[in-house]
Amino acid sequence: MRALRNFVLTAVLTLSTIGLALTVTAGVASASPNLGNSLNAQLCQQGGWQNLEGSNGTLFANDGACVSYGAHGGTIIPIPPTISVSFSPTFDPNYCNVHLTLSHFEANTFYPVVYSIEGFGSFSWAPGLTTNSTGGYNANIFSFYNQDRFISFTIGGVTTSYAQVTC
Repeated sequence: MRALRNFVLTAVLTLSTIGLALTVTAGVASASPNLGNSLNAQLCQQGGWQNLEGSNGTLFANDGACVSYGAHGGTIIPIPPTISVSFSPTFDPNYCNVHLTLSHFEANTFYPVVYSIEGFGSFSWAPGLTTNSTGGYNANIFSFYNQDRFISFTIGGVTTSYAQVTC
C-alpha cells in the first residue's frame, strides 16, 4: 500500500512538473515574436534601416518597411561591407586613376589597405583610409600603369575580385 501511495505521489509530481514545463515553454514561445519585433523596431529606427537588409537581400525604403519585414517573420541582418574599384584616365594615356568606393563599413574608422597585382604580389598602400560618418569612402587613391594588369584590394577583411586596369 505504501509503495502504491509513493508511486501515485511520484506520478502526480511528475505530471505537475511536465505541465509546469509545458506552460513555461508555451509562455516563452508566445512572448518571443513580440520581443523579436520590438528588437527589429529598435534596429530599424533612427536611420538604422539604412544599414540593414532582409536575409534574402531585400533593401528597405524606410524604417516602417524594415519593421514590417521583421514583423512578418523576415530575418533582418546588417548589409555587408562592399568595395567597388573603378578606373579613369589621367593626362598620360599610359596610366589610370584607381578609384575606390566603400560602403557599409564602420563609420569614422581607419583601415589599412592592401592591394595585390596579379603575378606580382601584395603591397600595402601606406596612407590607408578612414571612412566617413556613414561608413563610406569615395576617392582616387593612386595612378597605376595601364597595361593589362589585374588588381585586387583587401580592406577591413573584405577582398575584391581581380579587376583589369583599363581606362
